[in-house]
Amino acid sequence: MAEFDGVTAYYGDSEQLMCVAVDAHHGPQVTLEGLPLVGRVPSELGDLFVRYAESRGVQVQYSQEGYVGAEAFGFVMRTQQADDALLTRPVFVAREWADSVADAQLGFVPQAEWMVRR
Repeated sequence: MAEFDGVTAYYGDSEQLMCVAVDAHHGPQVTLEGLPLVGRVPSELGDLFVRYAESRGVQVQYSQEGYVGAEAFGFVMRTQQADDALLTRPVFVAREWADSVADAQLGFVPQAEWMVRR
């Protein structure tokens, strides 16, 4: 694991970059075809993301905690505490880790990313 200016990078056994998480407070804004993913209200982004995915024929999954993700995009939308609110902290994984990306128990997203972030 390595942290750089609001981005956390995780490496696989072969030391290849396999996962990136963007900090809701200090990370750069990342977009998906113009849809901002970082530092958003989770319920608003969740609805927009589901509509985006479904419009492209991509199936969404939900984590045990209700976070939305899509294996086809290698993406799960996590959250991070910001004072009294939660903001989105997107997590992206390489294709090799995309299976069960929204599943905290079966997926490859590092356990550190399933913890509460502040």
